[in-house]
Amino acid sequence: MRSRNDRGRRERVALAAIAGLIVVAPELMGGATPWALLAIVLLAGAAASTGVWLLAATSSGSFVVPRGVAIAVAAALSLTVLQAVPLPTAFSDRFSPEGVDARASIAALGMGVPSWWPLSASEIATRSQVLVGLAILCAFSSATILCSRGQREWIVRLGATSTLLVALVSLAHVTLDLRAPFGVFPEPWWNTPLIGPLLNPNHLSGFVAMGVPLSLAAGLDARARPARIGWFVSAAISAGVAVVCASRGGIASLVVGVLTLAVLMFARRRALSRRVVLASLGGLAVLAMAAVVGVALVLDWVRHEVERGSYEKLRLASRGLELALTHPWLGVGRGAFSAAFVRLFGTDERIDHPENIVVQWTSEWGLIVGVALLVTLAAAWARGALAARSPAQMGALASVASIATHDLVDFALEMPGIAMVATTALAAAIAPSARREEADVSVAISSRTLGALAAATLVGVLALGPSIVSLDQRLLQSELVSALRRGDFESFDARIADAVRAHPSEPVFTLLGAHAAARRGDERVALWLNQTMRLAPGWHEPHRIAARWLTRRRAFEQAWLEVREVRDRLPAVAPRVGCDVLAARPDPSVAIRVLGDDSALLDALAACPGLPDGVVSQLDDALVASGLEGPHVRRARRAIADGRAADAIRELEGLSGPPGQQVTFVRADALLALHRAAEAATVLEQLGVRPEGEDERLRRLAEARAAAGDADGMRDAVRDLVASASGAPARVAAARMVLARLERQLGNDGRALRALEEAHRADPSSRALDQIASLSDEMGDIARARRARMEICRRDGSTSAACARPGIE
Repeated sequence: MRSRNDRGRRERVALAAIAGLIVVAPELMGGATPWALLAIVLLAGAAASTGVWLLAATSSGSFVVPRGVAIAVAAALSLTVLQAVPLPTAFSDRFSPEGVDARASIAALGMGVPSWWPLSASEIATRSQVLVGLAILCAFSSATILCSRGQREWIVRLGATSTLLVALVSLAHVTLDLRAPFGVFPEPWWNTPLIGPLLNPNHLSGFVAMGVPLSLAAGLDARARPARIGWFVSAAISAGVAVVCASRGGIASLVVGVLTLAVLMFARRRALSRRVVLASLGGLAVLAMAAVVGVALVLDWVRHEVERGSYEKLRLASRGLELALTHPWLGVGRGAFSAAFVRLFGTDERIDHPENIVVQWTSEWGLIVGVALLVTLAAAWARGALAARSPAQMGALASVASIATHDLVDFALEMPGIAMVATTALAAAIAPSARREEADVSVAISSRTLGALAAATLVGVLALGPSIVSLDQRLLQSELVSALRRGDFESFDARIADAVRAHPSEPVFTLLGAHAAARRGDERVALWLNQTMRLAPGWHEPHRIAARWLTRRRAFEQAWLEVREVRDRLPAVAPRVGCDVLAARPDPSVAIRVLGDDSALLDALAACPGLPDGVVSQLDDALVASGLEGPHVRRARRAIADGRAADAIRELEGLSGPPGQQVTFVRADALLALHRAAEAATVLEQLGVRPEGEDERLRRLAEARAAAGDADGMRDAVRDLVASASGAPARVAAARMVLARLERQLGNDGRALRALEEAHRADPSSRALDQIASLSDEMGDIARARRARMEICRRDGSTSAACARPGIE
C-alpha cells in the first residue's frame, strides 16, 4: 500500500511538472526571445527529471517508445549537434561550401578567422535548436511515461487547457484594448486582429485550432455533464478564435482536425460507448454554431482571400525545396534557413522560414534525415490511428493532424512554446498503453537514459545559454541599429565585430557596417558593401548605399551603374535613388547613356522634384520616341505654360492608343487655355469613371463646366464629387470649397457663401471660416463677418490676426 501511494504521489508530481510546461510555454511569447527559450527548455528538463523519479518507482524502470520514432528523432538531434560544432574546414567546406565565402568575408574585414568552422550557416541559431531538440525529447519522454501510466486523458486535457488559455488571454487583450502583449512588451509593427502571447495571427490560429479536437476529446471522456459542456464550450471558443484570426492555414487546420476526429470516431464507433457517441453529436453541434458565428464575422475577409487567390507561400516553398536540393546530405543547419536562403536566392524581402514543414526539415537537416523523420512520424501516426480506442487518443491524433496541416503553409511548430504542446499531443497520440507495449515496434528507454537526457538539457542551458542570449541575431541587430541612431560609433564598433564573428553568413551585419562607414566617411564603406553583396546578391540596399556614396565622391557614372543594380532588384526604389544622383549633378546625359534601355525608369526620373526645366527637357527628348505618355504630357504642360496651348494639343495627338488620365487632364487644360471650355468638359466626361484620380476628374469637370457657363452641370459634377468622398469630412469640405470658388467665378456670391458654410460644418479645420469672413465683408454682411472672425480668434488663439480686428474678443 505504501509503495502504491508513493507511485501515486510521484505521478502527481510528474503530471504537475508537465502541466507547467504545457500551459506556461505558449504564454512565454511562444519562446520567441532567447530568455523565453531557455525558460521553456528548463521546464522541459524539469518534466523529464520528474519522469526519471516516477520510473524509479516502477518495476521495470523504463518506458517504451516507437522504435522508428526514437531512431529518427535521435538522428535529427545528433545531426543538429554536428551542425553546431566547429569542424575541420576540409570537412565543413565539403558539405557547406558557403563557409569559404563567410571566412573570406571575415578575413577581408580584418577580423581573425578560426581554423575550424561549423556546418551550419547560422551557428548561434543551430545552438538554440540543439536546446529545442533536447526540450522536445524531454517533453515527449515525460508525456509518454504518463500515458503508459494511464494518464493520457490528462495530457489531452492539459493541451486543451493551454490552447484555451492562449485564446482567452488574446480575447482579453481585445476587451481591454491592449495593443502590446500583456501591456508590457513592445507593440508589434504589423496589424493583427488579436494581440496576446502569440503575436503572429497565423501562429495563434493554428495553435488554438490544434486545441479544438483536444477539447472535444476531453469533453467526450468527461463523465459529468457540467465538465462535458465546459470542454465543448472550450472547443467552441478555440474554434471561434481560430476563425477570427483570419488565417487561411488556421481555418484549414481547424477543418482537418475536426474532420480527422470525426473520421476516427466513426471508424471506431463500435469500440465507443453510447454515451460517447451521443456526446460527440452534441460537441459537433456546438462547434458548428461557433464556426458559423466565426465565418459570419470574417465573411468579407474570406471573400477577399478567395478572390485574391495568392499562392506566394507555394512559390516560396518551391524555392526552399531548391535550397534543400543544393544541400542534400547534411542540410544548411537547423534554424539556419534564413541565412542560407538569402545567399542562394537573394530576395530583397527577408524570408525567415519557408512556411512549409517538409521544406523546412529537408533544407535544414538534409534530404535523408528530413524525409526519414517525416516518414517515420507519419507511420507512427498511422499506427496510432489504427490502434486508437479512446476519445483521448483520437483527439490527440486529430490535433497532430491539425497542426501538421497548418505547418504546410506556416511555421508555428518553429515556435518552441507551440512545439512543446504539439510534442506532448504527439506522445498522447502514438504512445503505447500500459496494457499493450507493442514490443515488436517499440524500444525500451531506461530511467538512466532519461536521466542522462535531463542532465544534458541542464548542461546545454548552462553551456549554450550565455552565447544564445548575448549573440542572438535580433538582439545584436537591435543594439547596432540603436547605436547608429544615437551616433554612438564606439559602442557600434565593439558589437559589430561580435556580430560578424558570430553570424558570418548574415548580411544584415555587414550592411549595418556599411551604413556606419558611410555616415562617418570611412573609406572602408566599399569593403563592407562588397561583403554584403556577396552574402546577399539579391538585396537592393547595398547598391542604394553604394550609389549615394559614389555620388558624394563625384563618381557619377559608377553611381548610375549602381542605380541600375537597384532597379534590377527592386524597381520601385530605383527612381528615388536616381533622383538623389540627379540632384547632386543635374546632368541626365550619363543616366541616359547607362539607362537608355529602361524608358520607364528615365520617365520616372523626369518626375523627380526640383529638377531644372532643362534637365526634364533633355530626358523628354530622349524619351519622346519611346511611346510613353510621360514625356508628351510634360512637353504639353510646358507648352501651355509658355502660352502655346495649340502646340500642346498637337503634342498629345501624336500618341497612339486610348488616352490615359494625365493625357486627358492636360488636353482639357489646353482646351481651357484656348477658351474651348465646352470641349474640355466633353473630353473629361468621356474619360469615364475610374477609381484612381476620380476626384481630380470631377473637380476638373466642374471647372470646365463653370468656364463654359453651365452652372447646373458644374453643380452636378460637385455633387458627384461630394458623393465620392463617402462621408470623409475633409474630402466633403474640399468639394464644398471647390463649389464656393466656382460659384464666385459665376458671380453667385450667395451660393458661394452657403457652400462655404457647408464646408465649415463638414470639417471645422478646413479653413473655410477664413473665406466666410472675407466673402461676408465683400457682400456687406458685417455681422456674419464678425461672427466668423470671433470663431477664428477662438480657434487660432489671441495672437491671430482675426483677434486684432476691432470688436473681436
